[in-house]
Amino acid sequence: MKESQEKNYKYCLLIRNCMKKRLFTLSFALLYAFFLSSLFCSTVSAMIILPQTEEIYSLGEKIDFDITIIENEDFEGLIKLDLMCGEEKNAFFTSPIEVIKNEEKKINIPSFALNKAGNCKIIVSFEDSGGNIKDSSETSEFLISQIINITLELNKQHFKPSEELRLEGEARKENGEKVEGIAVLKINKEEHEAMVKNGKFIFEIMLWKGIKSGEHEIEVEVTDNEGNSGKEKRKIYLSAIPTNLEIYTNNNAFVPEDKIIAFAVLTDQNGEKIDKSISLAIYDSWGKERLRKMVVNESIEYFLEQDAVPGDWWVYAFSENIRIRRFIYVEEVSKIDVELAGDKLTIKNIGNVIYQKPISITFSKNNRSITEIKELSLGAGKEIGFELTASGMHDLHIESEDFEKRFADVPLTGGTIGVRPFSASISRKIAIIIAFFMIVLLMFIKLKKAKREIKTKKFEVNRDKI
Repeated sequence: MKESQEKNYKYCLLIRNCMKKRLFTLSFALLYAFFLSSLFCSTVSAMIILPQTEEIYSLGEKIDFDITIIENEDFEGLIKLDLMCGEEKNAFFTSPIEVIKNEEKKINIPSFALNKAGNCKIIVSFEDSGGNIKDSSETSEFLISQIINITLELNKQHFKPSEELRLEGEARKENGEKVEGIAVLKINKEEHEAMVKNGKFIFEIMLWKGIKSGEHEIEVEVTDNEGNSGKEKRKIYLSAIPTNLEIYTNNNAFVPEDKIIAFAVLTDQNGEKIDKSISLAIYDSWGKERLRKMVVNESIEYFLEQDAVPGDWWVYAFSENIRIRRFIYVEEVSKIDVELAGDKLTIKNIGNVIYQKPISITFSKNNRSITEIKELSLGAGKEIGFELTASGMHDLHIESEDFEKRFADVPLTGGTIGVRPFSASISRKIAIIIAFFMIVLLMFIKLKKAKREIKTKKFEVNRDKI
């Protein structure tokens, strides 16, 4: 019985302790809830309703902003609106305000322009007379963009110099609004302007006749008065038009046996070289073609003959319907040479003009000299021969205005000293003719002998058959 009472006593003590703990926990929870409620009520004393903002605005765009407020107590102070972009805060509206407890009050904010670019939000705050913020609220974050989107359309991509380039464009702000502003087109450091009206603009440009061939970049920039801007680029291609042909030579004046080197360069409208076939030719002063060749990036060479015709020669070039000639000058050369074979003296004109000068031939022996004078008139490349007569060994001195030559100990015959004309060229011609006839005669003899041998063989064959 006693043990039963002790058990009941312990059980009651346990229940009482549990009740105390639960009561303490409940009291703590009630106190915490009261604290939070007091804190909430002290910081949020009004309901502020702000309008829904767009996700994207353009710089300079004006927006309307209406606010609805319900205060839980009478309030008199200031309402302030700030545009917060990043860390930068700009106030754009401040006004006195008086609110009666639990009454709905609507506030119409005048239209204002968004003057900052970036990710922004609008903060609405209420300040009391002491400058303390009583309530505040803010919009969702939105983007203020200063980008202008541009679309371009060219009349074509490949052009020739002096052709018209026509470019039509459309410009819209990031919010889709059509732009009113200015478009600037840049090409080859040149700028052209056009007005942008209702989002549209047109450029009509006559390309410069000397514009460089190849790829060019066109850049169009559009701006408006609010500070929005955008750029767009396009590529065009200019054809290389053969425009000029120039001839170059290694010299301007030449003498016989010189080498003429000539080459030509074909260039386009901008002076850039074009690799095309060029016909090059050299003509003498009589208009006779001496050399012609088709070349690409190559020169031609011509060696002037010993008797090259003096005067104005020219180099002629033709390519892509362009023709040009460049004059060069071959100078006059008056020059002779003398050869002595036995008693035969040959004088040859190795210049390129008629040699019309006297020549003296002096015979010397035992300190005695006799001179013979001959008047020469030799065409270019022509020669004349003289037969020299004298008795015994003589020294010869041959001299003219521009020539001198000596021969020592020349054995001569014929007695009296003299100089008689002798055509060395005729002698050579006669020798050539005789040699030719000798060759023909030998061929004829061989042919006749061959025919005789053929007849003999045929006779022997027929005899064997019999």
